[in-house]
Amino acid sequence: MTTTIERTREKTLRQIRRILASHRDPSAFNDDELHRIATGLADAEARDRAFALIYPTELAKARALWDHVARRCTSTGYTPYTPPVHTLRAWTHWIAGDHRTARKAVHEALAFDPDYRLALLLSRAFDRPDAQKTVTDVVRRVLEVRDQHPEGRG
Repeated sequence: MTTTIERTREKTLRQIRRILASHRDPSAFNDDELHRIATGLADAEARDRAFALIYPTELAKARALWDHVARRCTSTGYTPYTPPVHTLRAWTHWIAGDHRTARKAVHEALAFDPDYRLALLLSRAFDRPDAQKTVTDVVRRVLEVRDQHPEGRG
């Protein structure tokens, strides 16, 4: 039996995949769709899975998506999804080589929640030369463990 959280998580990830696969610019999607994505990212597992969806072949689209979601969904102040949106934005800019925007985005995530663990991890990792591989490997390992032990989800 799937829970409401699991259904919301799957809807969020389906929407992200749909936008990344679309030939439309993320700014063409309506605010309701973007807000549903941002809201779904309050779930750490959805956020981590969205993080793992960022591939080099879709990097430009992912950057555009997270930039647009940040502009449309977090510009009015703090919401529970401000840190995950800015953290995803930071990561896409970092792996694209835009380190200045990445650092600014991770700073924005931490300004809203100084204890937001993934943003803290990225903030520290950005100072390491192997940050991209290390962080990607950690996120993928966490997801593998979650998949192998679904009873540990909560």
